[in-house]
Amino acid sequence: MTQITWPAGILTISMPEYLGLEALSSSVCHTLLSRSPAHAWYDREHPHTSTMMDVGTVAHQVLLEGSEVNISVVEANDWRTKAAREVREIARLEHKTPILTSMMDEVRRMVEVAWHYIRRSDIAEVMRNGAPERTLIWQEDDLWCKARPDWLTHDWRTIIHYKTTGRSANPEAFASHMVDMGYDLAAAFYAQGLTAVSTVHAFDVKSVFLVQETEPPYACSLVGLSPGLMELGMLKAERAIKVWRQCLLSGDWPAYPTEVCYAEPKPWHMNQMADNALAWHDTELYERVIEIRGGLP
Repeated sequence: MTQITWPAGILTISMPEYLGLEALSSSVCHTLLSRSPAHAWYDREHPHTSTMMDVGTVAHQVLLEGSEVNISVVEANDWRTKAAREVREIARLEHKTPILTSMMDEVRRMVEVAWHYIRRSDIAEVMRNGAPERTLIWQEDDLWCKARPDWLTHDWRTIIHYKTTGRSANPEAFASHMVDMGYDLAAAFYAQGLTAVSTVHAFDVKSVFLVQETEPPYACSLVGLSPGLMELGMLKAERAIKVWRQCLLSGDWPAYPTEVCYAEPKPWHMNQMADNALAWHDTELYERVIEIRGGLP
């Protein structure tokens, strides 16, 4: 990790330089809250990549930066051969993103579809009035933080987060997973960063997710955050920063609790059991389930 020696602000640096900054990121915050401080510390010290992550990285670069520089296209059908894996490792050492020829062809088709969608969408003007991959560096008291918006408008009031997915990009389906993926926290964390380095208030920052499927027809959608979800993300970011600071001071990075944790039935478990009892015409069982549930809804 690289110690931060320059003032807080909005910077133009490369991705390897960004990854090397010794600062807290939204992804680490999400891991801390969704798993544990131990997992968050490990992930920060041992960043990992995968084929799907590489595809997303390449799609980001081609769509947002309009460039294929620092992309290493490997002439192979898959990564199973020793030669292909060696080329991949060399590319990573050179800070390039490796991708198979067939996947690169798919990325180019994805980008073509995405731009066709963007030009007809609500973010058409936004994508003409901003810049990609800026880096935010700021401090929360004594704690350095970092963020890298995919697209940031020149007035610093709108952030576009480009997300590729192997699942559905249907707005309703994507929205149902946003909290699980930590996207509410990420949007709030980025907005806090903009507040720290500019005169823009966090709740005036609009975050929009441009979601695109990685399989044909490479459908896209736009999903924003409601004020309530943004506020929930703010609370999560504050909690993550607080816990991270405490762990740094104590040197203790706990994982899961050491005491026995008891699983409780969820409401839908009760409802399912009650429905089954009715289907089985078992009145006694039904009444016992209702008693455990605490009465009829």
